[in-house]
Amino acid sequence: MIFLKKLKKLFPNAKFVYRPSDPLMFDGCLIRYYKNEKYMILNADLNIIVNQEGLNLYKRKIPDFEKTVKYTLLSNGVDIESYQKKYPIPELLQRPNTFLYVGAWEVEWNLLFESAKTLPNFNFIIVCPNYPDDSIIQTIKNYSNLFYVPGIKPEEVPAWITNCSVVIVPYVTDFYKNRPLGITAKYYQAMAAGKPIVAYCDTPKLKDEGIPVTYTYKDFIEECRKSIEIKSKAYNFDLKDRQWSNITRKFMELLNSLE
Repeated sequence: MIFLKKLKKLFPNAKFVYRPSDPLMFDGCLIRYYKNEKYMILNADLNIIVNQEGLNLYKRKIPDFEKTVKYTLLSNGVDIESYQKKYPIPELLQRPNTFLYVGAWEVEWNLLFESAKTLPNFNFIIVCPNYPDDSIIQTIKNYSNLFYVPGIKPEEVPAWITNCSVVIVPYVTDFYKNRPLGITAKYYQAMAAGKPIVAYCDTPKLKDEGIPVTYTYKDFIEECRKSIEIKSKAYNFDLKDRQWSNITRKFMELLNSLE
């Protein structure tokens, strides 16, 4: 993004496609994020936007968006079959009552501390590349049922999701209010695996798909307590339109149309 001008100069005949999984110009972002992303969007040969929430944000933030931007909508996808297979259980998940988060966005650590304290028979496992500060790392050590993993390989994700008891998405409090993420791929993964899900501070649209989304520590902990009784869950959401092979086919069709 920063080097777009130079890249265009180096490759004058190349087509530039921008696919923002998560918009950078969310409300309250750094001004340089806004300027860089705006420049990218205006100068891309095609923008592939993953949900209506993101499109609405760009229309609000970029003047004359419809007249000046070349774009299309194409959802995130999920390799459904990978989340319906059996895998060896990762060592950390060889515990009873495992509650797992796998994602790149930061989590509400104080919520997890409270959950681990209130539910001592439940094991909370957070897999996230956003390394917490030292004070949080030290506090984690005070809990025998709370674990932090700096990251796993992408190809390992299905084995982790399919072998946990419950998938959790404990975003930072009010995180969702200025980030138009919609229903993200991590939910698709858990739904494909038939796992119960408990969310904290995410889009209310999750409720329409049968996913409990909570906005207080108390409610999150209570939903965790209830979810452990669910061994497998079917969801309202139709994953067929999110099938990875279909999404990649449509993606390649869009790229070929630029030639």
